[in-house]
Amino acid sequence: MSMQATAELVLEAERLGYLQRSADSTDGRSKIIEFTDKGWAAVEVALAALRELETEMTQRLGESAVRQLLKALLDVLDRPALTRREKQGPVLRPDCGAVPATSANLRSRP
Repeated sequence: MSMQATAELVLEAERLGYLQRSADSTDGRSKIIEFTDKGWAAVEVALAALRELETEMTQRLGESAVRQLLKALLDVLDRPALTRREKQGPVLRPDCGAVPATSANLRSRP
């Protein structure tokens, strides 16, 4: 994510009341960004939803499969190159099998 996109995201979250910025007393060039009470409430809602999803996945797939899935997802996050989908190999899509991974294909997914 670019610095400009990050700044825009923070500005929007601040405008909506989820974040607040304050001056950093140790570095005049920096700002401290913190969740507001509304922001923390949103975090709690999101965490509850994730716990519910994890419970449902565990019931459907079993604990071992969910552990493997979470490990695989964390491995993806640890590899920045995987975020550049255009440079990757085929993507499996349930509706039509393997197709080249391009931005256009990913946007058109059902």
